[in-house]
Amino acid sequence: MTAESATLFRYTQSDFTESKNPNVAECKHLNTTTQVNWLNVVGVNQTSLLNEISNSYGIHPLVMEDILHTRQRPKVEIYTDYLFVTLRIFSEQNLRLKSQQVSFILKNNLLISVLEQDTSVFDAVLHRIKHAQGLIREKGEDYLLYALMDAIIDNYFDVLVQFSDEIELLENDITVNASKKHLLKLQQAKRSLIFFKKYTIPVRELISNLDRNSVVFFDADSKPYLRDLLDHSYRVNDSVEANRDILTSLMDLYHSMESNRMNEVMKTLTVISSFFIPLTFIVGVYGMNFDIMPELKWKYGYAAIWIVMIALSFGLFITFKKRKWF
Repeated sequence: MTAESATLFRYTQSDFTESKNPNVAECKHLNTTTQVNWLNVVGVNQTSLLNEISNSYGIHPLVMEDILHTRQRPKVEIYTDYLFVTLRIFSEQNLRLKSQQVSFILKNNLLISVLEQDTSVFDAVLHRIKHAQGLIREKGEDYLLYALMDAIIDNYFDVLVQFSDEIELLENDITVNASKKHLLKLQQAKRSLIFFKKYTIPVRELISNLDRNSVVFFDADSKPYLRDLLDHSYRVNDSVEANRDILTSLMDLYHSMESNRMNEVMKTLTVISSFFIPLTFIVGVYGMNFDIMPELKWKYGYAAIWIVMIALSFGLFITFKKRKWF
């Protein structure tokens, strides 16, 4: 796990500063400055720093509880002088998902983000801030929150692309040679997709609430960006449904191939049994040990029985071959 840390980014159109692990005094009254302040806290166990943030900015204890208990449903809560948003960030490997909670507190000229672990999801946004690319240095803290939320939703697309690639490889393996391990992978993929869906569908409702309600923390010219986020969230949900349909079809394909393989096995066993049923009948008749059986005393009886059985087997072979049973 990445070590706990905190970084304070401060910028205007013409200036940018970065402070690693700022002291408590630096974290007080950031919202009273004229520049945009982004305090990024990594690690929810930094109780002294988080308590100072809570005391300095009047954060409700229930909000701090949501930040510290990292299994919250994505949501937005609007308070008198700040906005609280919580989301999840995902990573994918071998159809298994890992996730962490990220929480945001938005105040005047201040955005506080709290992560469980360090992540590269925000690197592109930070690069734009440092190099004054795009509109981010010209906008306020509301646009910064939009940019970070946009990075998180873009991360959802990246995860779904990786997920789709893994499913495609799994589909190829199942088509070549379906086995029990593929069924286990399909079940794992299904669980991962359900978990992903559980935490991404509420994002649509979250952004819709921000866009629909008159939120004072977002300027009027920032509302179109929220609608863009809403559109992205719908696309994420569409991609989740598409992957779910693919998984369902793969499950059907697996069971169909297993059924076909079992049918082939049964057909082979049936053909083999068909050869031995008449031969067993003949051997059984002449194994009854009755004294009055003319063939038992016949000089060529043994050879004749072998000729009959071989001819019968050859006849069955020709018949099965013509019917393409094997």
